[in-house]
Amino acid sequence: MKGLAKFIKDNALLVIGVLILVSSLLNRVFFSLKDSLSDGVIFKSFDKSKSTLSDVQASAIAERLYTSMSNWGTDETAIFDIFRTLTKYDFAKVYEAFGERAYDNILGITGDFTDYNIDLFGWLNHELTKSEYQKLRELNPSIFGSVIV
Repeated sequence: MKGLAKFIKDNALLVIGVLILVSSLLNRVFFSLKDSLSDGVIFKSFDKSKSTLSDVQASAIAERLYTSMSNWGTDETAIFDIFRTLTKYDFAKVYEAFGERAYDNILGITGDFTDYNIDLFGWLNHELTKSEYQKLRELNPSIFGSVIV
């Protein structure tokens, strides 16, 4: 027992690194199982031809959503403000512009160095609490009324 305590003390950074790695791997396995067991969201059925947004506007909104979720802490107010004004047709264009982006739930890391890509519904699901997601449903039932999280 004394030898183990000395090893941990002498190799603290290595031990922490291994714990983070194991935690990240378990997280990826958990979310892979969760995604494979869920029905997921089929959103491509919405008609974006009735959208009033240009491709540039849809991309700008997608970037605002990403920014509101990718920094330390989530800006729920910005998310609610965006969804308060979108029609389901406009959202279809924003959803497409958002695409799938890298996400790491354990470390809160986003960017090219993570390999877990999820769509906008996945980001919202990970970043918002159940009550906040319920608020989205109330703000915009035409988008979130039939989405089960």
